[in-house]
Order: sequence, then structure tokens, then C-alpha cells
Amino acid sequence: HVEAQSGVNKTYANVVKKDPGVNNRQDVTMKCVAFSYDAEEKDLLRLKKAFVGVALHPRMTYNIQDAFHSQGYFGVKVTPMDSNLTLLEGREDGEVEALMEDVCEWLNQWFGEIRQWKPKDVDSDRIAWLKVYGIPTHAWNVNFFDQVSKPWGSFMNTDDTTSKKLSMDVARILIRTSCQKVVDEFI
Repeated sequence: HVEAQSGVNKTYANVVKKDPGVNNRQDVTMKCVAFSYDAEEKDLLRLKKAFVGVALHPRMTYNIQDAFHSQGYFGVKVTPMDSNLTLLEGREDGEVEALMEDVCEWLNQWFGEIRQWKPKDVDSDRIAWLKVYGIPTHAWNVNFFDQVSKPWGSFMNTDDTTSKKLSMDVARILIRTSCQKVVDEFI
């Protein structure tokens, strides 16, 4: 064990028990930093022509560009902004607007809303990978991964190594979360 500077014995047992005299890693609060940024004029000019699509089904933003291409719509670049929002940019001026007029019903299967881009458009949800250590082999399944994910968000998927049980030392779990803090906890 290690003697802490405060004179408290910082043993593994004390840390696990969350002994009040021991500074536990989970108890450290993060400082919030704010800053301002002046965007480049060329970026603002490009984005003023863009649209934001709110995905009808969260996390589908990463598949929408492929769907556009499979239907022959190559004039619109679809860029995921995270799990709910996509940036829609026409390769030529008016391309997105034309698509919205011509194939509105097709777009409605992907988007609940399409609106002009605004500087404040930021997805409040994000997709994040969790690494989970120490899972018993009998709990190595989707039901367990779903339960483990709940404190931070909703379970989406696992990586191939985890799902195929090629290695069972660490599970990599993909979650959707609105949590904006670092997830580094013992459960």
C-alpha cells in the first residue's frame, strides 16, 4: 500500500470501500473550460448553404450517405454530426432544395426534419465506446451489456471481438449518450 500525503493509508481496500479519507479517482470533479472561436468566412459561406437533417432513427446517421448513393442521389454530401444530426450539403447550389421538392417522401423515411443550418446546431447526443473489464463469462451477452450501459446511455452494439467472444478480457460496447463527462468508473 501507499502512504497518502494526508497521512491516510491509501490501500486498495480503502479505495474500493470509498474511505472518506482517501481521494478516490471517481470523486475528482472536472473543471469546465469555455472559449470563443471566430469561424473562417469561407466555412461560414459554405455552411450557410447547408441544411441539417434530424435523423428519424437515432444512430442511423452513419448509413444515410450509402442510402443516398444506392438511390442514385450523388449530388448531396451527407455528413454525420453524431447520432441524431447530419449535415446536408449540395455539391452544387440548390441541390438539397431540389431533392427536398422532388423526393420529399423518400427523405421522410430518414429525417424527421430538415432545416437550414445554424451555427448553434450541435448534437446533444453522442456515440461513445465503453471498455468494460472483469465481466464473468456467464454474463458475456447482450442483456448484460444493455444493463451495464444504462447509467450512461443506451446500448447500441459491440465490436466484432466482443460479439464473437474472440477475447473475453475486455468488452467494447457502443452506446448512445447525452452524458458529456468522462466515463471512468468502477461498477
